[in-house]
This record gives sequence, structure tokens and C-alpha cells, in this order.
Amino acid sequence: MLTDYLHAAMGLAQYEVLGHHEGFVGKIPGFKGLIGHARTLEACRDDLQGALEAWLLIKLRHGDRDIPVVKTN
Repeated sequence: MLTDYLHAAMGLAQYEVLGHHEGFVGKIPGFKGLIGHARTLEACRDDLQGALEAWLLIKLRHGDRDIPVVKTN
């Protein structure tokens, strides 16, 4: 179930190329404060996924109720 949520959330990710060869930034709409950044798109995706996992664990640990609903299969 958790893996499905993470996979579905990552499917919503949006990536942007930064100027001056600074790499990429990735965000997931609705996930406030969550961002990934790296020189390559693949590394940015990995960074974003790691940030998502840590973000979600912190939200759950603190009992936050503002975790976005994501449609999973």
C-alpha cells in the first residue's frame, strides 16, 4: 500500500530544467515544501523520491492530517 502511494505520487512529478547548466528541479503538485534537485534528470528523480519518502515518514510520525490524497491502482 505504501509502495503504491509512493509510486502514484511520483507519477505526478513535474521536472524543470534550470538555466546555466545547473541541472533539474522536481516537484509534486499538492506536496507543499517537497522538492528534488540534481544535475541530471535521473538523479533529480531519485532525489525527489528520497525527499518524498522522508517527507511522508515525518508527516506520519507527527500525525499530520494534510497528507495529499493520491489515486493508486
